[in-house]
Amino acid sequence: MNSKKAKVADVKIGNKIIEGIMLSDGSFGIAIPQIASLVCTSSNTASRDFKRLLGEDFRPSKVSTELGNQKINVIDLIAFEQILAKLDRKGNFFAQQFRDDLVGLSLQQLFCDAFGQKFDLEERQQWLKIRQEGKITRRHLTDAVADYIKRHNITGNKATFYYKQVTDKIYEGLTGIKTTKKLREKLDVPEKQTPRDYISDNDLLHIQEVEDTVQRYIDNQDSSPLEAVDQVIRALLLKDSGLSRKLKL
Repeated sequence: MNSKKAKVADVKIGNKIIEGIMLSDGSFGIAIPQIASLVCTSSNTASRDFKRLLGEDFRPSKVSTELGNQKINVIDLIAFEQILAKLDRKGNFFAQQFRDDLVGLSLQQLFCDAFGQKFDLEERQQWLKIRQEGKITRRHLTDAVADYIKRHNITGNKATFYYKQVTDKIYEGLTGIKTTKKLREKLDVPEKQTPRDYISDNDLLHIQEVEDTVQRYIDNQDSSPLEAVDQVIRALLLKDSGLSRKLKL
C-alpha cells in the first residue's frame, strides 16, 4: 500500500460499524488502533502484538487520511483477516464473534450470483443484522464486558481472555464444572460446536437469564463481571439447576 492521503468511510457490518480506509490506488485497509478496539486489546502495544502474530515480515503502512495530517499505521484487509484468524485460534472472543458473523456471507453472494438472485447492499446488511440479532443476549453481555474492560483499563492477556473467564464462570456456577473445555468433554460436544447446542431449551433459558442479569449488574453497578456471575447464580437460586443434576447422573 502506498502512503498518500487516503479516504475514510464508515463500513457497516450489520449492527457493527468500523472505520474503513481507501488508499489512492483503490485498495482497502484498516487502521491498527481500530483493530485493537475491535478485539479489545491495548492500542499502545497493538503494532508490536500483531507483528508477533504475523511474523517479522509484517509491515504496516504509515498513512495520512483526509481527516488530518497525522499518519497512522494501516494494514490491508488480507493482513486484517489473518490477525482475526490467529486471535480466534488463541481464544480471543471478540475476534471469534466477528469472524462468526461473517461466516457464509461470501457463499451467500456466490449462490445468489449462480441462481441469478439479487443480493444487493441493503440485503447483505439485513442478512448480517438477522445473524447478529440471533445472538442478541450473548452480544449484550459481550458489550457489557467490553465496556468494563475499557473503563478499568484492563489490557494484555487479561483483557483477551476476560470473556472466556466469564463464560467459564457461568457454566461452573450452573454445573459445578470449572471450564468450558471440561463441560464440552462431559457433554461430548464435537469440535467447532458449543455446549449450547447440547443443552435443553429449559437449561438454555437459565443461561440466558444469568447472562441478561450479569449484563445489568455490570452496566448499572459497574460490578466486576466475575463477581457479578457469583451474585446472580446465588440470587436466582440456580446453583443446583436441572443441568447440574443431569451432569451428576
